[in-house]
Amino acid sequence: MPTVHGFSETFPNELLLEIFGSLGRFDLFQVVQTSRQFHCLALRLLYRDVIWQDPRRYLHSIPVWKGSPNFKDATRSVVIGVCEERYDHIVAATVVEPDGSVRRHVEMPGLAALLASAQPYEAHRLTRHKIDRAASSSLFNVMIQHLSSFTALNSLIFKKAIVPVTFYEILQALPSLRILRLETCSITSASTAPPADLGVFPITELTLLDLDVHRSSPHPLMLATSRNLRHLCCDMSACAFRMFTKKVPGGSTPVVPSTLDSIHFHMPEKRFWPANMLDFSENSYYFIEFLKLCPNMRHITIGGFIPSISLPNDIVPLLQFYQGPILAAASFARGRSILGVSLCDLDTGIDLWEWIQALQLLGECQSAATIHQLSAAVPAWDDEILLAVVKLFPEMRKLSISYNKGRLSETPSPGPCKLSVDTEAESELKGSIGSWDRHCPNLREVQLLPCFVWRRADNRKGEVTAIWAKRPYQMLPSSESDSEAGLGAEEGIFKVRYALSGSDFYENTLQLTIINRLPSIRFRIMLQRLAPETVDTIIDFLHADQQALFACSLTAKQWLPSTRFHIFSKVHLRPANIQTFADIVEAPCSSLPRMLRHLLINAFSEVMLSLGDRNALQLLHRVVPLLHEVDHLHICNSPKVESDLFTKFENIHHLTLSQLSYGSMDDVLRLVYSFPLLKSLGIKNLHITKPASERSVYQHHPGPKSLVISCLKGKPATCNLLLEWIAALNPIPEIQALNFSLYDANADSSWQARAVRLSGSAPIRSIDVDMNSFGYDVGKEVPYLDLSHYSNLRTLRVYAICLPSSLPPFTHRPLTLLSQITSSRVEEITFSFSICSLDSLKEFVVTRVSQAFRNHEFPQLHRLLLEIKDPSANGNLQDREKLGADLRKADFGHLETRRILYVHWCHPPLEN
Repeated sequence: MPTVHGFSETFPNELLLEIFGSLGRFDLFQVVQTSRQFHCLALRLLYRDVIWQDPRRYLHSIPVWKGSPNFKDATRSVVIGVCEERYDHIVAATVVEPDGSVRRHVEMPGLAALLASAQPYEAHRLTRHKIDRAASSSLFNVMIQHLSSFTALNSLIFKKAIVPVTFYEILQALPSLRILRLETCSITSASTAPPADLGVFPITELTLLDLDVHRSSPHPLMLATSRNLRHLCCDMSACAFRMFTKKVPGGSTPVVPSTLDSIHFHMPEKRFWPANMLDFSENSYYFIEFLKLCPNMRHITIGGFIPSISLPNDIVPLLQFYQGPILAAASFARGRSILGVSLCDLDTGIDLWEWIQALQLLGECQSAATIHQLSAAVPAWDDEILLAVVKLFPEMRKLSISYNKGRLSETPSPGPCKLSVDTEAESELKGSIGSWDRHCPNLREVQLLPCFVWRRADNRKGEVTAIWAKRPYQMLPSSESDSEAGLGAEEGIFKVRYALSGSDFYENTLQLTIINRLPSIRFRIMLQRLAPETVDTIIDFLHADQQALFACSLTAKQWLPSTRFHIFSKVHLRPANIQTFADIVEAPCSSLPRMLRHLLINAFSEVMLSLGDRNALQLLHRVVPLLHEVDHLHICNSPKVESDLFTKFENIHHLTLSQLSYGSMDDVLRLVYSFPLLKSLGIKNLHITKPASERSVYQHHPGPKSLVISCLKGKPATCNLLLEWIAALNPIPEIQALNFSLYDANADSSWQARAVRLSGSAPIRSIDVDMNSFGYDVGKEVPYLDLSHYSNLRTLRVYAICLPSSLPPFTHRPLTLLSQITSSRVEEITFSFSICSLDSLKEFVVTRVSQAFRNHEFPQLHRLLLEIKDPSANGNLQDREKLGADLRKADFGHLETRRILYVHWCHPPLEN
């Protein structure tokens, strides 16, 4: 049966999938439950990221996988935390079978005795993966086979699991795998041997953390020899720098991939490092030797602790970003053009004094002038931190500081350089601070002058005295909302800005973040932003919806440039707004002239000019020469504008003339032929007094020979003159829309005969019929209109149909047009009702329209639109639903299964 739809353009599924792809799993769950359409689209994305951590949940998802086998192609990442039942490991108390049944784990005989006699580390290895439920061997094999079927898999993560014995066979079955991570995993002695050449795997990112590899099993660190590897993350359980640098007797040393440009080493904590300096030198030797093998390294991240090391300048010369302990930052920055530094010593217990000293060493390096980004985690806040950064890093662009203790105090100074010289009197005052320093070790600030204070930095451990610095002091209004946790957000930002004002640092800084890391502070959750390409696609789709574009422009600052192009691409220029438009266009560096593509010049008539701005014509002559990018020009009801003004538009491809009066056809054609690039021409309701006197001059195309007539609408005399000109062109242009309206039924029909003759040479694809033009005299047929001659017709629109409460005999006339159609290419038919009632509409469609469609075949018809413009026929929601149900019961013959019937209500429903 035909289905009644609301007449609205649906959002493309491709764009919906792109938007859903940027959402998190929780949001996708909400989307799936919204509608059936969203369920079908988003359900596939839910299985894009698969997590198997419980065998029972995997069993619950098996019916979905079997019902939708194409989901396997959509899966991009898999996280496996399921362990197989093993007799040599205590992994679980219960075991899950493929049928969902649960049984107790059967331990290997003598396992308890083995655990009692094993070393502590060995006992930990046997029990490190103990979980609630494990998968039986048969169920685990099903999971592995299922995993191998994900041919589009991009990321594979084993977490807190025993790596399958067929691990390398799984990798060979995944040709698209790029990211591989093994975290807190064990590799047993039963693991199969890897292929001879591990470099063939397409892995680009490898993570190996907290591994327990049996001494007889191959170590997965050999995967680091992949030829496409770009990022390597490992700890001491997979010591990469020892593997690539240690000489193997009688064998070859693995080669570091030339594509490796990022490494992340998890070093031991400070308390686990050897106290003997010789042992430390041996450990750092392999690390430095490994860096010598990485000439293309650009990112180095070190977790844990590493002391200052001696790193020659020729090692990693392309290094750009360093993240790690501050003590080693100067070693990596010295002699290299470092762009970004992230210092994270918060967990290692370094005190503030050592932190500032190490920061000074970093600032003394040659690369300090190139550092644009600095991120630091300090144990406690001190105002001297900002001052040190201002002085040491003049090219800083982004600064992020997080701290645990303290708070932003009073406003620091604009810069320490202006206060470096103390007078003799001030030196004496400063000397008097020493007694306070000895007896008050927690004293941080002393004020001895009206506008200055002396502040103390943390003294080094074991030293009594500290460094005091003179700073200007200005009390800011205190906020009652200040607490020990930190300042209010607005005041804190103001104080930081005041501290940096007057320095080059503040003028160059693009981003500044200062975070108090106390647990009581609530952090804002930054929502994941859509990709710029997705935003542009959404805005491009909403090109014609001005209200939606206005909402997009107010959504975010990043959306404004894209929406401005669409909002200002079409401008309706009239005397009432010409002054505002001129102010915008003539403003310095205005970008509006470059965006404007469609221009409508309307209502520049004597009446409208008298009601509006009398200088509108002068303003129009000023702004038109500035609009070089306009390619769509529509001139409507503007007789006061001289035609010579329009010739200043140089790139017009599409021209529309409507509601204009011309003395002769020569004036019309002279304007049309002034646009040499014209591709389409639309004529609507022109008044032309005389025909062209020089017809031979206008027998060629005004622009390219691909010119088309987008619309031809008007009275018979005007249409006759235009059709006569069109017929003389070679080749005859295509007429896309022909409007039979606004002419007298008793007028000469010669112009329609000429249109029929043209339809044989140039296809007429669209015809509009206004039923008001024909009158409703009973028994009088539709004059001069026979659609049987238009064999290329695609669209028929019948307007102003009147349906009184009781259908009179003449209501068959709109359907007479259907019986005349001989074109088999009709795609869309529209009936627009200006006067009707719900009952008459129902009778018209169910009785008359359905009968007409049963008698005539339209194989390519995809839309039958009923447009209701009569406000009295709106009805409430119940009436509309009842009408829709009645329309679905109509017998449309061969169209029943195509669901082409649409109803568009031009007015909102009435309230109940």
